[in-house]
Amino acid sequence: MTAPFVSSRLFSRLPFVFAAFVLALLALMRAVVAEPASNKKVFPGVIGEDDREYLTELKAPWTAIGRVNIGGVSRTAYCTGTLIGPRMVITAAHCLVARRSGKRHALGNIHFLPGTKGGKALAHGRAECVRLAEGYRHDQDDAAEKFRTDVAVIILKEPLEIPPAPLMGARIEKAPLTLQHLGYARDSRHRIKRDADCKLRGRQSGLWFTDCDTHFGGSGGPVFLERDGEPVLAAIMVGAIRNKHSVAVPIDQWVELTASDTCP
Repeated sequence: MTAPFVSSRLFSRLPFVFAAFVLALLALMRAVVAEPASNKKVFPGVIGEDDREYLTELKAPWTAIGRVNIGGVSRTAYCTGTLIGPRMVITAAHCLVARRSGKRHALGNIHFLPGTKGGKALAHGRAECVRLAEGYRHDQDDAAEKFRTDVAVIILKEPLEIPPAPLMGARIEKAPLTLQHLGYARDSRHRIKRDADCKLRGRQSGLWFTDCDTHFGGSGGPVFLERDGEPVLAAIMVGAIRNKHSVAVPIDQWVELTASDTCP
């Protein structure tokens, strides 16, 4: 799903860390409109009914979406990432650090596999360096700040011959707004699932609160909106508050991370 929603750790093999941040997020969420509860709660991050469906047609810009694997090409510890430049992948920061120690994963263990389907991928990229949002700390006590800074860029060693996803541009969007969220959820590890018609319900503290369905493995997954008839990447999903809201970081909060694909 997504990570810090209240602290999200979207690696499929790790449990959500939502509970520790619930109380801190209650005040933050007062301004956010809550959706009616459903008796069919399947996963944390699914808001009401599960509206996710398998993506049937893998074409641009969806081919830019892939798994961020940690530890090996076939290992199941992963998040979702999106190619936004020939060598640049945007994802969630918590995907790239160890949950307990906060140490960054070794670069040699970070892989990007765009267009993963049925155990195969359109390409395979390896990390040359990573760049985390300024101020990100895995042990941040301020839940809103932890969400807001939970974004990272992976710079790949070699450019990939796949069209990058177009970016919206750092323009403020107002709620309500129709969105699409895609990711490799734990219940669909090798195939993209998409909530193609969800809404931006509120915006506060630099965060978007949405009713987009997500789940473990979807952390770092893209949130698109439509501009001139074409989908553009507008935000990165980072977590969920149980089955009430999903939380995304809009592009105006992380666009500076994308200024360069050069490693130090």
